[in-house]
Amino acid sequence: MDGSPPTLTGVLWDRVDRIFAFKRDLYITDQICVAVLAGDDGLVVNEEMEGFLALTDELHRRFPGCPPYEAWWERVALPAFETNEYLLWPQARPTADDSAVAPPDLDSAPPV
Repeated sequence: MDGSPPTLTGVLWDRVDRIFAFKRDLYITDQICVAVLAGDDGLVVNEEMEGFLALTDELHRRFPGCPPYEAWWERVALPAFETNEYLLWPQARPTADDSAVAPPDLDSAPPV
């Protein structure tokens, strides 16, 4: 956005510990995003990026319990103009520390 070349970021599959779907309010439209997180590292992809649906298919294939895109899209998309964060993986489970599955601060996560 500042004119510098884009930086590609990756996360090793075996390091992924959380996957969230959420929506960004872009004022006149919404943008569906997926955050793939590994500790303090991660990346955010959005529906306008080439390969987005292929990535959601791969997440469903690689991570047991991660629902397919068709199963979560409506839950994230509606209602409009709300963040609608949804934990895709690991499946929510009771823990002594609720922050173990709390969504990250998605507004500060840089888009890829």
